[in-house]
Amino acid sequence: MQDAWQKDDKTLGKDGQVYRRVKRVPAHYVHPDPVTGAPTVGNAAFRYEGDGMSVSLGELMAALEVETNDLCNWAEYSLVRFLVKDVRFLKGGVVASVDTEDKNPKRGESHGLVRTANRPPDKATWGEFRDGLRRILTVRVGKDSEWVATSSSVLPSSVQTRKVES
Repeated sequence: MQDAWQKDDKTLGKDGQVYRRVKRVPAHYVHPDPVTGAPTVGNAAFRYEGDGMSVSLGELMAALEVETNDLCNWAEYSLVRFLVKDVRFLKGGVVASVDTEDKNPKRGESHGLVRTANRPPDKATWGEFRDGLRRILTVRVGKDSEWVATSSSVLPSSVQTRKVES
């Protein structure tokens, strides 16, 4: 018998940050738009694998003393971030899920998954969810850079330029 599907863990705070690495390859990440200067994150950056989309959970990172700079090799990746409540607003959920294969055990313990109601979601459902997420996320392109809105963002200007501690 398969384990019961858990779409969302309501013990995770709604204001918690969620982070996802984005590989710097054309299918996932396009360098800043020459006109607006805003980076673009492609659809392929939000791949839903068998049990969900892999993320790191800020709430667990804080408890385990994992910094955002510990999440990726900045030469190869950028980070995107959004809130747990954003995922829930888009009819998704977030669950903690330890990544036992991570070479950094604390980072592995701060791992989570973004999920939809069904496993796996149909393409239309995931496409709608992914497009909604792309409109509300922010991106950080380097170790010492600020979080900025992407070219897809439709955030209020006060949110696009806010500085949030990692």
